[in-house]
Amino acid sequence: FSLLSISFLEILLSIDNAVVIGLLAREAGPTHKKKILFYGFFGAFWLRALLLLLVRWLTRVFWLKIAGALYLVFISIAHFMKEREMHEEKVHTRGFWPTLTKVIFIDLVFAVDSVLAVVALTKHLWIMIGGVAIGMAAIRLIAGVISTLIDRFPRLESAGYAIIGIVGVRMLVDALNEKYQFSN
Repeated sequence: FSLLSISFLEILLSIDNAVVIGLLAREAGPTHKKKILFYGFFGAFWLRALLLLLVRWLTRVFWLKIAGALYLVFISIAHFMKEREMHEEKVHTRGFWPTLTKVIFIDLVFAVDSVLAVVALTKHLWIMIGGVAIGMAAIRLIAGVISTLIDRFPRLESAGYAIIGIVGVRMLVDALNEKYQFSN
């Protein structure tokens, strides 16, 4: 039951990670898209596995949560500012390494949130890793589908970046609430 619960939770928490990987895979251009999707998935899995081992330290790192949340808000705002400037220009490709660097950093941001949620459900490391593995498989499938959909319907890209901004704001509010206990 714990494995199923964690797998389901991981899939839900990984959808936004998949959206980001799918969006960023387009920035690397069509020749590198599949590699970015693979390495984004690979990075997401291994970062989560590593963070599971470091979870006690992570729960105390307030600035990491804040930095990750602010970065997500930043890339969302940057997208919309760039979109205003480029209005009708073709999608600019950034290349493999700059895109992969962004994907891995974003994987780290989402991994912190995901691992903290998974650890709350069980204390058994093998169940955590199994649930994370199932969630990562979902990321890979969802990211590929999202990237293909955005290729067909380019207006979906802005919706994806809006979701990223909302997720960043949510992470920021959650981190501040945890730190300063703003709830009733």
